[in-house]
Amino acid sequence: MDSCWYKRLQEITAIKKQNLLSIAIGFAFFLLLYLIHLVYDGSLCLFKLTFKTPCVGCGMTQGVFCILHMDFHGAVRHNILSIPLFFGIIFYCSLCFFDVLFNRDCICILESRISEKYMYPLYFTIITISYIINFHNR
Repeated sequence: MDSCWYKRLQEITAIKKQNLLSIAIGFAFFLLLYLIHLVYDGSLCLFKLTFKTPCVGCGMTQGVFCILHMDFHGAVRHNILSIPLFFGIIFYCSLCFFDVLFNRDCICILESRISEKYMYPLYFTIITISYIINFHNR
């Protein structure tokens, strides 16, 4: 007979395994992008390849590659949002490992906070400002 505590522990464990799996898949995808970048030194953006104009996210991968080489000026030149993206990824991975090691639910709390409707105008403003800055850098 399974107790409700045992079921809850299984649910938490499944969520934590899912978080670790998402980090592993993201890391593998990033390595794949890096290898494609080394072989094919062109744009990977479908929007740019189709419409011949850069989208809001164009240059993010290049910017993260620049950050990995400690070239922050190059990262800003490619896309200014690559810097908060890089540090956001580091923060998310740290929270995932913290959750697993100390049996916490920081990721669930963070996800519920950033998905609130009152955050949408902030996201829209950040994307608009970054698009204007990126437009002037090109």
